[in-house]
Amino acid sequence: NVASALRFLRDRGAGEELVRLVAVNTWYWVIRDRNEDARTWIEAAAPHARALTGEDALIVRAMSVMASGLAAFEGDPDSSGWDARELDEIEEHSRGARNELLQVFPRLLRTFGSGVTGRGRLARIRVDPASERALAPWSRAVLAVMQAALAHNRGDRRELGRESERALALFRDNGDLWGLAVAQQMRAEWLLLEGRLEEALRMSDEATEAMRGITSSWDLQQQEGFAVGALVRLGRMDEARERAERLLASARARGSARAIGLACLSAAVVAVAVEDVRRARELLDESEANDAEWAQPPAQLVAMRHVTWAGIHVLEHAPDLAERSLREAVEAATASRDQPVMAMVAVTVGLLALERGRRDDARRALAFAVALRGGPDPFEPGEARLRSALGEEPRAIDARGELRTSADAVSDELRQILRR
Repeated sequence: NVASALRFLRDRGAGEELVRLVAVNTWYWVIRDRNEDARTWIEAAAPHARALTGEDALIVRAMSVMASGLAAFEGDPDSSGWDARELDEIEEHSRGARNELLQVFPRLLRTFGSGVTGRGRLARIRVDPASERALAPWSRAVLAVMQAALAHNRGDRRELGRESERALALFRDNGDLWGLAVAQQMRAEWLLLEGRLEEALRMSDEATEAMRGITSSWDLQQQEGFAVGALVRLGRMDEARERAERLLASARARGSARAIGLACLSAAVVAVAVEDVRRARELLDESEANDAEWAQPPAQLVAMRHVTWAGIHVLEHAPDLAERSLREAVEAATASRDQPVMAMVAVTVGLLALERGRRDDARRALAFAVALRGGPDPFEPGEARLRSALGEEPRAIDARGELRTSADAVSDELRQILRR
């Protein structure tokens, strides 16, 4: 019925009504990963929204900026990219908004836009305490969970812990199951980094159950892939393989090419961890064969695939092939501006250096991984293997890991290690 109404309003040129209906559906499209619906109807409503005033029009305009910016980031040649001038106007007219989404969305766009366009890493969302206290409870909860996500991205472990705890409390108070699940997932990320692996696994599974039926199969695959990684860190390899294969079967049953691609990658990571090279190759080939739904696969996904290929080549004692894959991984990880992904690349660069007998380079790559994550992840199989081979305890490497340098500078260092 909603789709029929949207088509009717578009065809009749009823701009104000179209904007209103699109505005109230935007958040549903976001959390359900209904990207095609979002793009179609935001594009149809945006010209009308620019001619109107009011909060519905501002929401549509903000979503239009986001859709265009993300399309450009994913390689769409027809996208105009991030419109900073329009975003300035939206922010100015959103001050004092009553709509909960509008209270935080322009701020989120400003922060993400800066990261996506390469003008800096994803920093904190700038909001003073007085302005934050004036926000609606749901808006404060969203702000907290986004601050947690940004802290995780930039390796700020302390803020990840603080903001994920705050987001959990706020979402429990307001009863938003989607928000609570996202907060639980961010809290699980912090627990994992703290070495509280059983707690991280339990919380991640709780988040997945809350999300089931709410979000898309692609988002669920990302969440459930975290649980697979936690099982690997716990050394429960049979469970990890079983769960990874079950996720893959579920993705195939749903028929989502994106979900299948991600599930194959999760299963391939487990296969590398248990040194099942043949299975890892099969899974990576299938993952890459399911890219048709992307205009361009996300840089994080591309980087993780190249890292996994490099892990296979290291196991096969084929250092030149591993180096080639890692060069691609460094470029994709840098483009993603995702420091945890960059840390995965750094660890594998260290493993390759170790394979070539360059222990100092291996030690330096490990230090970079620690810096990017904001601390050690000694239960991750690659990092554990490096530490064992180098005879390094986690505490011994931490001091070298406190590197005050940019992610771009780390990328340059990793490229130099690969060239040696």
